[in-house]
Amino acid sequence: MSEEYISCPFCKEDDFDLIGLKGHLLNGRCEVFNLTDKGQNRYIEEKMKCNRCDKAIKDPEYCWYCESELCKQCWEKFGHCGHPEADKANELSAKATTWEERHSILETTLKQGFN
Repeated sequence: MSEEYISCPFCKEDDFDLIGLKGHLLNGRCEVFNLTDKGQNRYIEEKMKCNRCDKAIKDPEYCWYCESELCKQCWEKFGHCGHPEADKANELSAKATTWEERHSILETTLKQGFN
């Protein structure tokens, strides 16, 4: 399986796969993106709630499927905010025997979610 790497369109940091770029942008790791309106609106703490249990949170974790905010307990237990596709991918990933198989399952699931 050939892996394509892309650069962040904001800070130009390179060597990202699609999953890595999404996390880079939406988890606050791109300082240039954080300065945009979209980046700043993502981190208004007083309005943050867990998208699974609705608990108020200040220091969120993020759904691996859609990058929505999660409380630490829901993130540790589920890893996502309730997507059936994510549950299926988690089950398949648990049965995979190599890191490459797990990565492929998760990458395919995320790509299908964007169609």
